[in-house]
Amino acid sequence: MSLAIWLAAGLVLTEALAVPVARVHAPSAMAPAAAVTLGWWLLIALVFIAGAALLDTPGGTPVDHYGLPNGLTALRAWACAPLLVVAVLSLPDRLGLLLWVFVGGGVGMLDAVDGIVARRYGPVTVLGKAMDPFGDALFFLAAALGCYLLGIVPLWLAALIAFRYAAAYLIPVALIATPDHPIAWLPNLPSLGIAALAACYLGGHRLRQRASAGDVEELTGGALDRADVMFSVPLAPWCQ
Repeated sequence: MSLAIWLAAGLVLTEALAVPVARVHAPSAMAPAAAVTLGWWLLIALVFIAGAALLDTPGGTPVDHYGLPNGLTALRAWACAPLLVVAVLSLPDRLGLLLWVFVGGGVGMLDAVDGIVARRYGPVTVLGKAMDPFGDALFFLAAALGCYLLGIVPLWLAALIAFRYAAAYLIPVALIATPDHPIAWLPNLPSLGIAALAACYLGGHRLRQRASAGDVEELTGGALDRADVMFSVPLAPWCQ
């Protein structure tokens, strides 16, 4: 039931903001604005629905509803497209700037509200912990672009803000897509316990030795030797 409510709220939010704004700009812009925001709503909705698999507390207890915190996070993500419609279309007087400040500012405040609600009233879920930084990235990317289009910030500052929030997602993807990325030569540790792993990192054991015991799998030739050199120390560690 909560899923249907949040999906409906997201659809109303996106279309109720984008379509009237497009009509003020020009009646011919209504259909494209509605189509763009509908597509965005559908994309976020698919992510939201797929996130049902993560509706567990950090302790592993299943949660049978999305809850207010996750719903507010989704609304923040849904609002990105209609806010960009406000920034892109030319509106009379300072209407675009006013809508951007008051509506966009209100949407931005949801970032603080969803966290407070989750901590005080719950539910705190794995989905929420995953969606919140993702929602932040989407919102601030849209905010950076919109502020530039409205003349609030210069291009270099908008680009800096966009990079700040996009880098956390783009850099790992770029690294993994690179044939010689650093992750490629790290060994896989399928069954190494935390104590043994800590001993390897501290230099007390070598990963090559653990591989002989079957605790470590070398995916790339020479990975274990490089890792052993990385974590080697002149003296064996002493731990109480």
